[in-house]
Amino acid sequence: MASVNQSIFRNSGGTRTGAGGGGGTGGDTGSGGAAGTGGDTEASTDGGVNDAGGSDASCVSTPVTVATASAGSSPGSANGYIALSSTPLALGDDNLVLVTGLPSFVYAGQTYTSLGVGSNGCLVVGGCVSGVDCLSANQSLPDPNSPNQLLAPFWTDLDPSAGGAVRVDQRTINGSTWIVVDWNAVPEYGTPAVTDQFEVWIGTNGIQDISFSYGNINGTGRNGNLTIGAENGCQGQNYYFKYFADVGGATTVPGLGTELGVTSP
Repeated sequence: MASVNQSIFRNSGGTRTGAGGGGGTGGDTGSGGAAGTGGDTEASTDGGVNDAGGSDASCVSTPVTVATASAGSSPGSANGYIALSSTPLALGDDNLVLVTGLPSFVYAGQTYTSLGVGSNGCLVVGGCVSGVDCLSANQSLPDPNSPNQLLAPFWTDLDPSAGGAVRVDQRTINGSTWIVVDWNAVPEYGTPAVTDQFEVWIGTNGIQDISFSYGNINGTGRNGNLTIGAENGCQGQNYYFKYFADVGGATTVPGLGTELGVTSP
């Protein structure tokens, strides 16, 4: 990828829920043009069908499911996870960066060219509209409240300002190209020694081809709170969910070598 077009959104009034909670930061700002490295050249404008605010997009009643995939479904390495080396996104605590000009990809029957990349381990497909899309309090999916159009490989309260890096790049393997979003050794908030490593692979081949891949996962989410799943606003599924006393889905957090596939009919 020749460049990454970024606009930064910050949580401007949300609060953390649970032990150790603190306020979010204020003041949404925009910035552009942080450089990335890697293979294909991206477009300079955002031409997707349903981009421009994925979290507020009209509900699309297409089922979305998340389930264990066979090893090697993500083509990065033998276990599906490969650390990126492109320039990190300018993400701090409770931030979300709008990345535009991506190759077109399909999610839940719709085509997009942008992603909101959140510090807290989730993506808003089609972009983001405000700091509400980077709140640290994870939801059970689906949920009609923002954020929607959501891919959540490891949604919990993470803090890239304390370590690790979040990157976006492209990888072309055997003639097929994927957008890859990598959270590499990002600490859980307040516990800098507890880091998590995971990524999302999004195919650009005209059909939905999305998977979550996991490297070294050292925690279970801040305060044990964590959502792994996907939704399109109307429909979706938790693979794993825990928010204090509320639980659902699998009982084990994915670990090294786990791959999950996100599918729609």
